[in-house]
Amino acid sequence: MVRLLAVIVLLIPGIAAAYGIKMMRDSLFAIPIEFLNTSAFQFIFASGLLVIGVGFLWTLKTRTSHRSAGMTVTNILLGLIAFGFGGFVFYDWIRKVPTTFLTNMTFQFIFGFVLMVLGVGFFGGFLLRRDQRKGRVQDRFQLPTEAPEKKDN
Repeated sequence: MVRLLAVIVLLIPGIAAAYGIKMMRDSLFAIPIEFLNTSAFQFIFASGLLVIGVGFLWTLKTRTSHRSAGMTVTNILLGLIAFGFGGFVFYDWIRKVPTTFLTNMTFQFIFGFVLMVLGVGFFGGFLLRRDQRKGRVQDRFQLPTEAPEKKDN
């Protein structure tokens, strides 16, 4: 029973890490995850903008149009200069208006990265701790041994 519980404890972070990798892959190819596509999420975080196309830096969809508007080289360069996995404002040369660029795909990539790091970190920490207890790791990863206490005479 204890081994079954240990497998379940390791299975959950493994699934989270795999799902995080899937979310990062999907964000690079602009495949949205459903909960990031809800109107509430778009209203609160993305101001109604939804990225479609190939990657989160290439195309955008506005509230008025269902067709994607290609970004010009200037827009891409301005975006890359101010790139910080967040929102930045640049000038949309097609519609001649300033545009906020805060994408669902960016949030999807960040959330996937966090899931992957937490899952892999938990799994790696579990293996390191297990091997430390059995003495199978290099000297620099060994658990510190407690020095015998000195007696004051």
